[in-house]
Amino acid sequence: MPPVSTTMEPAPTSSSFETVVDVALSSSDFSTLVSALQQAMLVEALQGNGPFTVFAPTNDAFERMPNIYKKKLMQNPALLKDILLAHVVSGKHDAQSVLSKRSVRTLNGFDIPVGMWRDNVFIGNTNIIQTDLMANNGVVHVIDNIIFPRELLYR
Repeated sequence: MPPVSTTMEPAPTSSSFETVVDVALSSSDFSTLVSALQQAMLVEALQGNGPFTVFAPTNDAFERMPNIYKKKLMQNPALLKDILLAHVVSGKHDAQSVLSKRSVRTLNGFDIPVGMWRDNVFIGNTNIIQTDLMANNGVVHVIDNIIFPRELLYR
């Protein structure tokens, strides 16, 4: 198994949050994600027992999304929910666990590839930039892009 990428920043281990939603609520860098989770009515589910592994896009990741996709998501709540669920995996998978996999299966059944390239760790088309933000019901890894399973792009 390859070592954790030097570009991935592990989170401080001293703090633990109640839920993966609390991790997102703890930083203004996730305000767009929190709004999207609210719009898709996923907050309550992600506050449940889990455990969940969430690949959380930053506000910048949402900002870089092409306008055509932003518009499509705003007009289609079911598609927004599917896109968000493509960022959630069942189980509590820390960085080492994620790196040991070739792909992860999301809650809505998509297999998203995991790999390394030039010392960067990727899940799908996204770079994992921070790892292991621990919560009682799971773990959050921060990503720099939105995961778009191909099957959802053309819906």
